[in-house]
Amino acid sequence: MPAKRVFDESRSTVVSTVRDHHYFKSLGARFSTLVDFSEIMLKHGVPQDLLRRGMLDILFKVSLKPGSRVEIVHQKPDMRKIFLTPGTVTEARPEDGMITLRRTVRGEGLYDGLGVPKESGDYILSTFKLGEWFYESLYFSKSGELKGAYYNVCTPVEFAEGKVKYVDLLIDVVKLPEEEPRVVDADELDKAKEEGLLDGDTYEKSKAVAEQLCDVLKNVKLEKSLFSCYPFSCS
Repeated sequence: MPAKRVFDESRSTVVSTVRDHHYFKSLGARFSTLVDFSEIMLKHGVPQDLLRRGMLDILFKVSLKPGSRVEIVHQKPDMRKIFLTPGTVTEARPEDGMITLRRTVRGEGLYDGLGVPKESGDYILSTFKLGEWFYESLYFSKSGELKGAYYNVCTPVEFAEGKVKYVDLLIDVVKLPEEEPRVVDADELDKAKEEGLLDGDTYEKSKAVAEQLCDVLKNVKLEKSLFSCYPFSCS
């Protein structure tokens, strides 16, 4: 999304350009036509924020509304795509560009990073915010007891029709109830930079996001989503 916004800024020096022009154009023909219409409205004085909000409202209404089934496309820096267990939208907030998905856990073992037992019937609430450099997953037992939280650092989250997309930046932050937050998998981030899979700016941004998350989580009693209890953004 940052690259798309650079293109937006360049285009806006020549012609009327609605905010996130290239992002919405990438969503396909339906949204391409909507962008064209919005830019006509922009020339007639309709505010940028109102037009962008209208396009988000349509995207959410089409495929991100409560009850919708949403895929999670978890792409690695080496371009491998991993499709995580899909989730069902439990909350959609187009005004904030946010959705929460509920995913049911099957199987047993230990949760990576958290190191706590995985039990069949557990569920995960994952919250994604458009353009944010991380997303949050809260892990619960089937009785609703919070087992831990996992913050996946990634390229700015994008929504498509029925999908959430991002590139995993490998470093993550975890927090268990009543414990201090900690960074995990920093070595994987270092390795990706050494192998030329990440540029220096992205590498530094990833570390900064993880550090910022840790600082905030030290002062938060984790009972619900960080997004709902703290006005926080790494964008």
